[in-house]
Amino acid sequence: MRKILIGILVLSAYILTSGQETNSLLATSRYRNYTLSDLSSDVIKAFNEFPLKLAQYRRSLLENMISATLLKLESERLKLSEEKLIQRIKNTAQKPSIQEAENFYQSNRDIFGGKSFEEVKDQILRFLANKKEQEALEKYVEALRQRIKINFDRDVNSQSTNPQDVIVSIGNKKITFAEFEKTNAPALYEAEANFADMIIEKLEEKIFDDLVLAEAQSLGVASNDLIAEQITNKIKDFSGYEEEFLTAKFRKRLFEKYNVKILFKGPKPSIQNISTQGKPSKGNPAAPVVIVMFSDFQCPACAATHPLLEAILNEYKDKVRLVVRNFPLVEIHKNAFRAAQAAKAAERQGKFFEYIEILYKNQQALDQESLKAYARQLGLDMKRFEADMSDKTIADSIWKDVEEGKNYGVSATPTIFVNGVKLRDISIRGLMKAVENAIENQ
Repeated sequence: MRKILIGILVLSAYILTSGQETNSLLATSRYRNYTLSDLSSDVIKAFNEFPLKLAQYRRSLLENMISATLLKLESERLKLSEEKLIQRIKNTAQKPSIQEAENFYQSNRDIFGGKSFEEVKDQILRFLANKKEQEALEKYVEALRQRIKINFDRDVNSQSTNPQDVIVSIGNKKITFAEFEKTNAPALYEAEANFADMIIEKLEEKIFDDLVLAEAQSLGVASNDLIAEQITNKIKDFSGYEEEFLTAKFRKRLFEKYNVKILFKGPKPSIQNISTQGKPSKGNPAAPVVIVMFSDFQCPACAATHPLLEAILNEYKDKVRLVVRNFPLVEIHKNAFRAAQAAKAAERQGKFFEYIEILYKNQQALDQESLKAYARQLGLDMKRFEADMSDKTIADSIWKDVEEGKNYGVSATPTIFVNGVKLRDISIRGLMKAVENAIENQ
C-alpha cells in the first residue's frame, strides 16, 4: 500500500489557492500596507511550489481511496464486513516480543522523559503491535493490487468540468471527481487552512514588529523599553502562557490603534451544532460565545489547555461560556474513564470545575482511592459520591459524549469548538482570535 501523507508532511503547509502575486495586497493599516513581497523568501517559495505540492497531495489522497476500495471489494467477495476483514488481516501480524520492545526503548530513550523500560513497556508494545498490524494491512492491499484490475481514466488533477467523470476504475467500482472531492473535503480543507494559518501568522508577526517600532518612535522610547513596559514587567507568576497572553493583548491594542485589516483569508470553516444541553458549564449562560472542550482528564495537553481557557473566561467576562464534554482516550489512558466518572459524580454535588482542577494537577494519581481523596478534599458527601461513580447513567453519558464527539470529528484531546467552529490553534493567541471572530460575527 502506498504511504498516505495526510496532515503529517510539510506539503500540507503548501495548499492554498494558486496565482497569488507578490504584489497582491494582504493587509492594510494606518502605518503601511503589506503584500506577499513583505514576507520571507521561504513563504514566497511556498507559493511558487504550490501547484506541484497540491498535485502530489491529491494523488496521495486518491491512493488512499483506492486502497479502501480494494478492501471493500475483497470484503464483498469473502462475504465479510470490512471491519471483520481488517481485523482478520491484523490478526495475522506477529505480536511484538519483549526483546523488540526493549530494543526500541534503548534506541529511543530520549523520547520517554527518563521513564524506565517497565514504566513504558506496555505503551511500546501497543505501538509496535499497531505498526505490525499496519504493515500486514499494507502487504495485503498490495497483493489485492496485483489481483484486481485498476484503470486510471483521468488524472485526479485534471480540470474536469463534469463532476461525474471517472478518475479511476477498480474492478467494478468507479471513483468520480465528485466522489473524490466529497470524500477528501475535510483533508483538503485542513491542508488549505494549515497554509492560511501560517501565512496569517507570519503576516501578523511582521505587522506587529513594525508597529512596535512605530509606536516606540512616536513615544520617544526604545522598542525594548516599550516591550518591557507592556509585557515583560507585567509578568507575575511566570506561567507558560502568561507572556503569550500579554503579547496577544498588546498586539490587539496596536492593531486596533493602527486600524490593521487582514485581507488575506483562509478557507471558510464549517460550523457544527455542538450540543451543550445538560453539560457542565462555566460563565454567562447567555454569552454570545460558547467554547466547548472535549477533554480527557489524564491527557497532559488538556491539563495545559485548561488554564488558557480560564484566562479567556477572565479576559472576556460575560461574553464567553465554557462547556466541558468527555472524550476519555481509554486505549492509552487507563484511568481516564474512571476520572470522568468521578468528575460527573462531583458535578452532581455542584463541584465539577473545582474537581477537575484537582484532576488536571494530579494526573499521575487517578486511581480509585486518589479520586475519593480528592472528593473528600472538596468536602463532598462521600456516600453519594461513591454511589454516583458506580451509576450506570453516568457511564452512559460519558460514552454518549464520546460517540457524539466522533460525529463532530473529534479524534484526539483536547478538541475545542468556538461557536461550532473547530479551533485549529490551541494557544492564547488562537483562542483570542477565535473568540473575537465569533463576537464580530454575531
